[in-house]
Amino acid sequence: MTLTTRTVIGVGALTAGYAVLGYLGLTWATFGAAVSPVWPASGLAIAALLLGGLRLWPGIFLGSLVATSLAPAPDPILVRLLFAAGDALAVVVGVWLLLRIGRFDRDLRRVRDVFWLILIGAVVSGLISGVLALGVLTGFMGLPADAAPAALLRWTVGDTVGVITVTPVILTWARPDPLHRNIDWWVAFAALLGTSTVLAWLIFVTPTPGGMLLPWHLAPLVIAAAFMLDARAASSIGLVSSALALYGAQPGGGAFAELSQGRVLAVQQYVMIMQGTIVLVAVMVEALRRARTAVENEQVYLATAENEARLRLAQEAGQVGTWDWNIERGQSLSSDTLLEIFGWPLTRPDVGFDAWVERVHPDDRERALEEVKASYKGSTAYSSLYRILLPSGEVRHVDSRARLFYGPDGRVRRVLGVVVDITERKEAEERQRLLMREVDHRAKNALAVVAAVVRLTKAETKETFAAAVEGRIQAIARAHNLLAASRWTGASLPQLIDEEIEPYQGAAEKGGVRIRAKGPEVMLAADAAQPLALVLHELITNAAKHGALSAPGGSVDLKWTVDPEADRLKLDWTEKGGPDTEAPSRAGFGSTLMTASVERQLNGELRLTWRKSGLHCEIEIPLQRVVRAAPLEAGAESARVVLLVEDEALIGLDMKARLEALGWSVIGPIGGVAEALGAIEATTPAAAVLDVNLAGEATAPVARRLSELHVPFAFATGYGDFMEGAREFDAPVLVKPVTTEELKHAFDRLHVGPEGRDGAAAPP
Repeated sequence: MTLTTRTVIGVGALTAGYAVLGYLGLTWATFGAAVSPVWPASGLAIAALLLGGLRLWPGIFLGSLVATSLAPAPDPILVRLLFAAGDALAVVVGVWLLLRIGRFDRDLRRVRDVFWLILIGAVVSGLISGVLALGVLTGFMGLPADAAPAALLRWTVGDTVGVITVTPVILTWARPDPLHRNIDWWVAFAALLGTSTVLAWLIFVTPTPGGMLLPWHLAPLVIAAAFMLDARAASSIGLVSSALALYGAQPGGGAFAELSQGRVLAVQQYVMIMQGTIVLVAVMVEALRRARTAVENEQVYLATAENEARLRLAQEAGQVGTWDWNIERGQSLSSDTLLEIFGWPLTRPDVGFDAWVERVHPDDRERALEEVKASYKGSTAYSSLYRILLPSGEVRHVDSRARLFYGPDGRVRRVLGVVVDITERKEAEERQRLLMREVDHRAKNALAVVAAVVRLTKAETKETFAAAVEGRIQAIARAHNLLAASRWTGASLPQLIDEEIEPYQGAAEKGGVRIRAKGPEVMLAADAAQPLALVLHELITNAAKHGALSAPGGSVDLKWTVDPEADRLKLDWTEKGGPDTEAPSRAGFGSTLMTASVERQLNGELRLTWRKSGLHCEIEIPLQRVVRAAPLEAGAESARVVLLVEDEALIGLDMKARLEALGWSVIGPIGGVAEALGAIEATTPAAAVLDVNLAGEATAPVARRLSELHVPFAFATGYGDFMEGAREFDAPVLVKPVTTEELKHAFDRLHVGPEGRDGAAAPP
């Protein structure tokens, strides 16, 4: 339908409606056939132009012309044309002012719109129409001058009454809101409308004797409609009551039976006040309801947003992802946490079934698919444990659970599920399993060592036998304590030496101590601490019985060094001031134990030289057994440890300070590949920073070992063209000199920090 056709239909409908209501108004006309106490056609005209636009104005002109032509005593054609033109002009000006000045809302939802409708749509428009009509009445119909004020008032008030009673009804029922589907609303509306109609009939048309019922008795009903229902119902009930009041004002009956000037004005005032007040109250009540609903919606929104935030926080903290698969619509939706677990971008929340299948670990894929198919055979629940393989090569363990919803045809229509990342739990279980195996292994080894000590120890008396066995077992126990304190990651060589020499440490004759121990901090591998403790125990007890410590002025110098070039840890034991010594004629258990511990168990070398001044013992063990670094603080976790491999001393110290400032516990700086590999075997770090070149030796073996252990790392290099060489490991490359911010950014890229992986706090 074209715009022109719609306009023609609108003009035709307005012409018909205006003619009918205009003719009805003329039945109450005075001053000939022109002035009516109520002109309902003006209310229709205002509403029509507000809803359909100013282009419908010809309908007013034609409708007025038809209405006046159908009057019992029609006026001359020129008068009728002038009246029609005045009616149309007054409505057009009134609507234009409403839209331009009042910025009128056609749905009549605001209180200000009610005021503008009464002031401009009713009073101003009616006054314009009255002034124009008065000119026609006085100029063409001979209206006396003394009757002009009454005619102007009657005309203006008649138009005002028509707008106040009719326009709100049309505008409210024309709202885009759907009609109420609640049957209670319609029952209440019908009851109030019927009751008010009967009561208005009794008040205005057939009044009771003695004035028992008054017009104001209708007020509670229409006010109840405003509060209980809405503006549609209240304005409709007011319209019916107003129509009966106006009908009862005709000569011959009703509360306004006497059609004197005062009585007509009285009924007009009643209608304007009653209908205007009811519409105003109804619109105010609706505004209050909308405000309350808006507040409630805001509260609901805030509560929902807060709950969603809590749920999101719980999901992130517990690594719980959620997903919703609507099979019927072919839609899927995944939470951010689930996307992070599966390594999907956050911009892709609609990942489908095929993408999930691709992520499942190849070794678990067939089983996982079978479990999905089995759950679709009438089950309402799905549960599965499987692994996923990320593009980076990282393997994660997940626990997936879901609820299946079936349609009337028995087919699955929707699936809601959660996925929990249980990788840390699985790794903890694996560590616990390995720990139990290790504890079992070490306990058996300890018992075997003790049994061997008892079996192989020889002595002339029971007392010496007991003392020898006790001393050796205590040496093993001291090493065991140090290893237990470090959770079997290693033992500090200086601390081990201090534990062994303390019982024999007395004051020398010339001051000082009898056993002088000197050397760098060295962390022994767990399997090297126990045999080395036995060797030290044998050296000390032999010196106390037969060597330097058996004489009052004797002393011992114990020194150890790390020789990276020779890849050796070297210990030097020198006795002085004791009795003359000579090589024993036969090897006792002590020397046999030392030889077995150093040469066979530690793959090292043991050299004993019997000098006149005392025994000189040299021990060398491979550097792979040790890590040159400060031990971790008690209770420190490997999740907080970073391995630093750097051969330039100053650069290494600077980088260590920067890492410690970021909250890391640092192993290093380590300046050799073999030493670094030994460090990794002793304590698996959470991350590493590797210099590319260590005095001509590439750190690629260290990088490969870290990759095998899934330990993230970054390269630090002075070679600007090393970016290409780093592609083998997919690791960040830092170009020296390195800043603290660059280190932090590199760890952020690796998703690791001193507080743990992916921002998760390390265990306390």
